[in-house]
Amino acid sequence: MAQAKLKRKFFKNEAKRIIFSEWLNAVIATLVVVLVIAGLSAIQSAYLYLLSKQLSQNATIAVSVFFNVASALVFLPVLFGYIIWCVQKYEGDAAPVSNVFEVFSTPENLGRAYAVTLAFLMRAVVLFAIPVLLNYFLKLNTIRIEKHLSEIYPILPELFTVVSKLFILFFYSIAFSMTAKLFMFVYIAIKNPDMSLRMCSSKAAKLMRGHKVESVVLNFSFFGWILLSLFTAGVLFVIFVIPYMLLSIISFCSYLYAKNDNNLNNLEHVSLTKTVIKE
Repeated sequence: MAQAKLKRKFFKNEAKRIIFSEWLNAVIATLVVVLVIAGLSAIQSAYLYLLSKQLSQNATIAVSVFFNVASALVFLPVLFGYIIWCVQKYEGDAAPVSNVFEVFSTPENLGRAYAVTLAFLMRAVVLFAIPVLLNYFLKLNTIRIEKHLSEIYPILPELFTVVSKLFILFFYSIAFSMTAKLFMFVYIAIKNPDMSLRMCSSKAAKLMRGHKVESVVLNFSFFGWILLSLFTAGVLFVIFVIPYMLLSIISFCSYLYAKNDNNLNNLEHVSLTKTVIKE
């Protein structure tokens, strides 16, 4: 437990070190991504507002789907470019903020960005489909089920509520534990641009064996920062929390990646003694 806590502290300290040394660039890069999202959303909302008065309901839905797809085609490569930029910064590369858009430089880079991000999203949808659908089913049928249970025994509806929530929580915990593999999948795809997505997924699964819980705990450790950011209207997200979370996860992935290659001693950016994080 103490060893895991120490490693978690190390990953976060590495992220803070990079942010504080590159704070302005980190804010600008994060702001670029946020503005792309906000801009695409604003354009979509404006067009839908203007067209909704002229088009039928089905046509409005079709236009909305078109805008969603078009927005994804722009946003996903930018997001992937931002992650690549963060990896470059973590590894000590003096990468300019303009590298966020480097994925648009060649068709190969753009195709790789679409392939990796779509693979990530599809896997995430599959992971969370069971708990989301189960939760939706229970919400639709809770009253009817509890009514039948109350006819059998008065305390059964309360027991059903507790058990069903624990059941959903169990499936969500499994889904969150599996997202660790997805983050590693993206990291490996960035480090090995010529590796197939199937090989990236296989290697990610191998590297994450025995480390899923560690990754989930790391992710949940940012919960306090997320809550605090909500009270700042999202400003803290841009100026600190988003790069802090992403760089901490990259630090975690980098450690496991180097550990697998028995290459921990070549992590020049490590600011903690190697013996502390070696297992």
